[in-house]
Amino acid sequence: MELIIPTSVADNLSGGFSFEIQEGKHVINVPLENIGHLLKIQDSKASASIQLEYEYLKEINAIKLPSGMYSGSEAIRLILEEEGKPTVIISKNTSHNPKANMLLSTQKAEILEKISDKIVENANKLGLMVLEYRDFPDLPDEFANIKYVYKKGIFASEYVDGMDLQPEDELVPFKSTLKGIVWFNNGVTFYNVRGSSNDPPRNWIGVWKFCVSPASKQMIDDNGCLVRASQTTSGKNCVQNMNQNLEGGHVVFDQLNMNPDAGANGIVFIVPICSLHNNYNNEAIMNAEYRIEVLWLDDYRD
Repeated sequence: MELIIPTSVADNLSGGFSFEIQEGKHVINVPLENIGHLLKIQDSKASASIQLEYEYLKEINAIKLPSGMYSGSEAIRLILEEEGKPTVIISKNTSHNPKANMLLSTQKAEILEKISDKIVENANKLGLMVLEYRDFPDLPDEFANIKYVYKKGIFASEYVDGMDLQPEDELVPFKSTLKGIVWFNNGVTFYNVRGSSNDPPRNWIGVWKFCVSPASKQMIDDNGCLVRASQTTSGKNCVQNMNQNLEGGHVVFDQLNMNPDAGANGIVFIVPICSLHNNYNNEAIMNAEYRIEVLWLDDYRD
């Protein structure tokens, strides 16, 4: 499977560098052409390149990109180099060289935005999911103090103060459940997990609201259920009731794996959907109606 990165900063992003996507973490550097107007110089010693940092996850056919806190990916960078001047590294968020911020013009930011969008578009044509990823923030006490009981290595229950534990029982903190925060793009397809009601802390919409950015919280305030126009197995949808009964629903990408294994091998996400869509009997295809952050579980515990 080959992904194409644009090599020209022309309006139509003509040209492209093709490379084979490989499992694991990689960094790809691609020289850009026609950069004179980009740097506003005609110095042949000046150069520009696009750098892509990615990790390919074969099990869900996705590429994971490190992301900024509240906006676009930090994984796609525009690198500008001129002789005698500091190198400028620009991501969608900011320049990584504070001394060179004066060079971060609107034009350069727009060019990077177009190139980034083109890379994601090319990935989508291959059927690749693009997950822009960032780590979880520190959790408040109501979540951080949660612990789970494992008996002989198998999840048993959420720990309650005063619970009678055996010497072989293990207490595991809630945060071990959380892998990271990723962006689901508009149109992403996923399926409800069947039988996830026992996965503590149960108040998953509360965890979701704490962890995501203000922009994502505003999206559900404005739009309600992430999949509001998707019909359920019963043929109903929540268009008329889209801002009520929102829950943190467990979902997967694979329709054949709606009962994922517990543990790190169960690739499960938490998304803000209504109680109608977040239902054990709902086996219908669901599509994201807008772009939003979701929680990626590192250790599914149902």
